[in-house]
Amino acid sequence: MQSSHRRSARQLLAVCLVVSVLLAGVPAPASADRVAGKPNLSVFLPNNELAPGETTTLDVFVRNAGDLSDAGDPNYEALVQTARATTLRVRSGDAPITVRTGRTPVGTLPDGVHGPVPFRVTVDEDAEPGTYRIPVDVAFEYTAEVRNTETGDPVLIQRRQTDTKRLTVEITEQARFRVVESETDAAVGEAGTVSVTLENIGSESARDATVTLAGTDPDLRLGDSASADTFVGDWPAGERRTVTTRVAVAEDAVVRNYSLDALVAYRDTAGDRQTSEPLRVGVRPASAQSFAVESVESTLRVDAEGEVRGVVRNTGDRPAEAVRVTLPTPEPRLVYQTTTYPVGDLAPGESAAFAFGVAVANTTTAGPRSLDLGISYRDALGDRRTTDDDHSAAVEIGPRRDTFTASPVDATFTVDSDGVLTVDLTNTDETAVSRVNARITPTGPVESDDPAAFVGDLAPGETVTLRFQLTVTNDAIPKTTPVPLSVTYRTASGTPRIEETTVPVEVVPQEGTGLPVLPIVVIVVVLAGAGVWWWRRR
Repeated sequence: MQSSHRRSARQLLAVCLVVSVLLAGVPAPASADRVAGKPNLSVFLPNNELAPGETTTLDVFVRNAGDLSDAGDPNYEALVQTARATTLRVRSGDAPITVRTGRTPVGTLPDGVHGPVPFRVTVDEDAEPGTYRIPVDVAFEYTAEVRNTETGDPVLIQRRQTDTKRLTVEITEQARFRVVESETDAAVGEAGTVSVTLENIGSESARDATVTLAGTDPDLRLGDSASADTFVGDWPAGERRTVTTRVAVAEDAVVRNYSLDALVAYRDTAGDRQTSEPLRVGVRPASAQSFAVESVESTLRVDAEGEVRGVVRNTGDRPAEAVRVTLPTPEPRLVYQTTTYPVGDLAPGESAAFAFGVAVANTTTAGPRSLDLGISYRDALGDRRTTDDDHSAAVEIGPRRDTFTASPVDATFTVDSDGVLTVDLTNTDETAVSRVNARITPTGPVESDDPAAFVGDLAPGETVTLRFQLTVTNDAIPKTTPVPLSVTYRTASGTPRIEETTVPVEVVPQEGTGLPVLPIVVIVVVLAGAGVWWWRRR
């Protein structure tokens, strides 16, 4: 019993403390012994139209039209009509919506209109158009009564109240849209197209519709700007439309999912202009096209024409169209007979051979060289693109070597004789030559009335026998005489060239009786002199 009295005393003390705080700054009643009343809250929604499938914000306003049952001091009248610690909670009720915002504190609400208080809601995709009433739980505290006492300290009677109000929302018939699919054929560092298919899943048609694709990532640009518009015209409910626009991906972009926003602007059945909520579109470009150069070989040598051969392979993960290998940078003392080799289309992993004809000047130093090769292809829009990868080909330039060798077959002649000089001419080059002509230019005691021989074409390693008429005069001295031989020809690329060499011709004495010529001459002279002497003596 004693503990009960102590507990009641503590409660009375606590109430007195609360009352003293609430009355701080509030003057004591001037006349009436009692002021009573309560807040009267109502909720309303100025913009209550919703669309199926949309997520939007409902802006709820609260009106307090307080009730006063016992009048008195104006300050106390305002006190009993004010709602304190007010909270609102919007529930979906029977409406096809989901409320995303929970109970929301509003605070102190004196007489008047307060708000807006935002509540995020999502309307079901298949919501039936119509009018719905949704509940709003309103909770608040208030001072129900202020009583004057003989001591002059007022007594406050506190209350807490929870009411359920109703808001009216209207789900309207209108066009709505969703992204069905999207794809792009663009790759990193290339231009291509992006196609987006949208469907009108609403309950009415859209007229004069325009689809706008917009992006904010600098690595992905639509056309020449950050957005692109496509007019699609009338768009009945349930139908799909596909819009396609040009897209360019930066060279330093990474392969990842990029996002675009699709907006549909249209006129509804009433002729009013409407704009859909932004629809998120995912776009993922392909990786950059890549190639590898393999198995590079060369037949280059100083003062000759040769080839640089190799294989190009598509190391990317998609087909490459109209692939070309090029020699873009001129090298000193090297003449490219062709600078572009068309390879054609290459599937992923597929390879093809290429070859370039290269002429090496006679002033070139033999040794290793590095040739920079370029590889280009056509992108999805047909524009030619060149890869930035380094494709260097290491080649070896060999020392100078004669194209022909001339080997005498029948090259022995006697003094004061005619005959045929026979020579084997061999193409020692690795490529065929054409329009081959040979000519000897003998001098001194060696002459020729038919010094030319026509050969024609010679394959690599092929040998042909040349025949020239040759005369050795009677005053020739027996010995080995070099006879100059000039060979004119055209290389595999059609370049005219000339090569000089010599053929050794052996001149030997005439065959005779074996008597010494000089002694015979001396004897003849002596006999002749003796005969003259004898004739004069007679």
